[in-house]
Amino acid sequence: MKNEQDSASIEPLLASTADTCKILGIPRRSFERHRSTGRIGPTPIRLGGRKLYRVAELKEWVAAGCPPREVWADRTRRQAPSE
Repeated sequence: MKNEQDSASIEPLLASTADTCKILGIPRRSFERHRSTGRIGPTPIRLGGRKLYRVAELKEWVAAGCPPREVWADRTRRQAPSE
């Protein structure tokens, strides 16, 4: 019983496109339209042939006011630690 509770409290780090739509509260069709026009800032990563979105990045993007992809990419590039 304890394992079920532990796994239920784990927040996923990555979300599928369907789950991303649920997180953002928009229909998939709207999401795909906004993504194709550059209105959705975060870009997915590919893992095993699937497109997955970073949940933390989605939260940051929404907190920043949902800027378009070009603005978001520029902002995240400037904030990336230089090596």
